[in-house]
Amino acid sequence: MELDLYFQPLESFEIQENTIGSKSDIYFKEFPDWESSDIVLLSVNEKRGDLDFKQGDFDHYSIRDKFYRFMWDGKTSIADLGVLQAGAEIRDTYLALKEITSIFDCDWRYSRSFICQLSWL
Repeated sequence: MELDLYFQPLESFEIQENTIGSKSDIYFKEFPDWESSDIVLLSVNEKRGDLDFKQGDFDHYSIRDKFYRFMWDGKTSIADLGVLQAGAEIRDTYLALKEITSIFDCDWRYSRSFICQLSWL
């Protein structure tokens, strides 16, 4: 499965040395090597069906900016796949998310909750 077809790369932002961001493989220009990563992050550009969402666009960068600034000297590898684009219909977005997460080697009971929380931030 060509995951990069589903995702939009992130716009470049400042990353400090010795932080989580400096140790992460983030989709700016080249799609990250997610298969060798311990943790995979993504966000979803979908607001249809969210009754609490205010008008405007999602901010996919604020959470990343804060997260990637944490000091880090660990060995856990992180891949940030960028932004999953919304499908033509909301069910298309959900289907794409389901297909993408189904290929990750993890326990669905835990990954679904974790990924969905990140996706809707």
